[in-house]
Amino acid sequence: MQKVWTFTSAARLLGNSERSRAVELLEDALAESRRIGGSDPDRARALTAVAAGMVEVDPVRAIQMAKSFTGEAPRAVATLAIARSCLRRAKTHWLQSQTELESS
Repeated sequence: MQKVWTFTSAARLLGNSERSRAVELLEDALAESRRIGGSDPDRARALTAVAAGMVEVDPVRAIQMAKSFTGEAPRAVATLAIARSCLRRAKTHWLQSQTELESS
């Protein structure tokens, strides 16, 4: 779990400035999360963290990744994390546009 956290944190720091490197780190995090035992609750948390990180740099790949998760619970939790992140981005964009309209 610590390696997954390290990879996802590094990818978050790189963000949009180095997208391809961030994606590579998240793919490394995905590989590490799949090494965690299937019945270990940390596996679901790790997969969710990877999906949430991926949606920030590549939303389409995040959705594809979540669909590939085995087990209903990890797939559902990752899908919810992706939806939450997308809604957060849409809300931020909407608030920015409202602020711009009010200032003009």
